[in-house]
Amino acid sequence: MKASRWPDKYIRKYSKSLGESNSFHTKIKNKKKHFEIVDYGDDNNYLTLSETASSHCPSLDTAVDIGCRYGEFSRYLARNFAKIYCFDYRKTNQFAMNVDVLDRRIVHYTCPLGADMHTEYASGRGNFRNRNIDPKWRGLVQMQVYPLDYFKLTNVSLIKIDTDGMDEEVIKGAMNTIKKYKPVIIVELLIVDNKHNHNGVRLLQEIGYRVVDKKIGSGGMHNDYVLSYHKS
Repeated sequence: MKASRWPDKYIRKYSKSLGESNSFHTKIKNKKKHFEIVDYGDDNNYLTLSETASSHCPSLDTAVDIGCRYGEFSRYLARNFAKIYCFDYRKTNQFAMNVDVLDRRIVHYTCPLGADMHTEYASGRGNFRNRNIDPKWRGLVQMQVYPLDYFKLTNVSLIKIDTDGMDEEVIKGAMNTIKKYKPVIIVELLIVDNKHNHNGVRLLQEIGYRVVDKKIGSGGMHNDYVLSYHKS
């Protein structure tokens, strides 16, 4: 599978000073083609989560960002890791504006990840299977879903998964990579009506992982778990 590419007009909007700051380009909701630079400050969740997870990594070789969206998290991984692989089924222009896509350490793939190889229609929303399909995505051809193991990544130190519900499937499709390299893993867990939207954390615990940190989002609905492998 070929890595993603962007038009020069978006790549030129990236600057080294932006990449070293805590500001990034984001799309303003309900405003067509309107982008704005937002400063999240020194205490933003992307930065603190990246620093926390990195501190548990024995080495800083390869990091994987699954559900990378606009590159909000990828840009912090690029500060520490030797190689960064980013995955999202929607290729956003903001990613090229926030992350140095000309840096050969950073590779982006436009595809959804899951438990196995198959094709499926996409919603165009943050949740790949959202029943409220984006009008722009209606009638499009099915997308190829890949397991992470398909890419045969090496020396994986960290995996971050934020796919709005498919996280457990992503873990199952990455099991060979996880068992071989035992990376630190970040998983987002949504709690709606007192129910978890997936069982990915439990699955990792069953193979020897322990929760070493937990970031509770506003309202307690969005929770980020940092897990590290521990020998029994």
